[in-house]
Amino acid sequence: MLTKRRFMILIVAVALLVSCTAFAQTRSPWEQHDGLEVTTSNLLGLLAFTCSPAIHGDPCEYDVATIPDAAHIGWGPAPDPDTINFSIYPSRVCQAPISCWAYGDFTYFQTFVDIPLNFIINQFTIAFSGMDDGARVSIFNSTYPDGIVVPGSYVFLGGSGTSDLAPYVNAGEINRVVVTQVDDCCVQNNLYSAIVVLNGEIVIIDPDTDDDDVPDSEDNCPETFNPDQADSDLDGVGDACDVCPYDADDDLDDDGVCGDVDNCPETFNPDQADSDLDGAGDACDVCPYDADDDLDDDGVCGDVDNCPENFNPDQADYDGDGIGDECDDDADDDGVTDDEDECLFTDLGDLVNEDGCSIEQLCPCENDWKNHGAYVKCVAHVTNEFKKAGLITGAEKGAIVSEAGRSDCGQKKTLILRLK
Repeated sequence: MLTKRRFMILIVAVALLVSCTAFAQTRSPWEQHDGLEVTTSNLLGLLAFTCSPAIHGDPCEYDVATIPDAAHIGWGPAPDPDTINFSIYPSRVCQAPISCWAYGDFTYFQTFVDIPLNFIINQFTIAFSGMDDGARVSIFNSTYPDGIVVPGSYVFLGGSGTSDLAPYVNAGEINRVVVTQVDDCCVQNNLYSAIVVLNGEIVIIDPDTDDDDVPDSEDNCPETFNPDQADSDLDGVGDACDVCPYDADDDLDDDGVCGDVDNCPETFNPDQADSDLDGAGDACDVCPYDADDDLDDDGVCGDVDNCPENFNPDQADYDGDGIGDECDDDADDDGVTDDEDECLFTDLGDLVNEDGCSIEQLCPCENDWKNHGAYVKCVAHVTNEFKKAGLITGAEKGAIVSEAGRSDCGQKKTLILRLK
């Protein structure tokens, strides 16, 4: 009876199976190597057997064969990288001293099978067709770095494939599969087809769409020819197809200008306007019209700062001449420079002496005068000096002193207490 619990277990099992088969298993194209035994002294590469074979492709024949390293320079594309399609007629063994079961002609084929991590491997075989005289399959991976051959690895003349080699294949890595083809008798040497089958499904070649010898699964520009795989910004997209090859963020602000040349890489500004030509675009420039970007750091951009090289956040300009007091040589505009002016910030327009002082500054009404007469005496004395200096006329002096006399400057105010 199918209980609810068993039904749920079945559902989970089916889901796991579907998820496993959904992984993409791929392999590299078949490569061919004529064997290390081919030398200048052995141009045919024929090797004498050290045994007496009982059948074509006898396992003992492979005792004299040596599989070339995976990266050996002698590897090249198989006649058909998809299926191998190898054939030699007449066989090179026909030129051996003994033309059958005494010498072998070995040819090697390799492919690299990429099986994803957590993939459940139920079956792994190599299916052959048109194989003459024998073949042996070796598997290399982290478990078997020197390769492994089991009885089921051998396929004899007329055989259709290996036995199940699943126990020797690893998920989560690339397994190197090597077919050692042996021709042991004079007629012909063939291996028309070798198909990698995983869990009943043919493992296809990892395509190379752009034909740059880099499989699509590893190609950082799978549709653009770029055998060097250059990736200047290390963003995983090759320079050949990267819209911004030197900008890992690929135009972060999406304004059509790559970040490595964008004068506001984080601010949308397709026009790249830079009024002050300081390299920072107007859209993100704190002072778009000031190349020095507020040189005095007072919070006022140089193009509007009345003292662009002097810190003056208040922008005080006493005489209103557009030059801030902090950098104005004559802040009160009285004709006496501040470094010589003994009375700074004279009321605008007031007459001053050579020290930059006005009559009012020298004799201020609001002062601790002894009496009103003391104030008037000061005004009389100062105006007399102004008259001697030619700054005022006698009549002007008289008028000023008369006005001082009419003022209440210096007069003491009497405080009357009324007792009740």
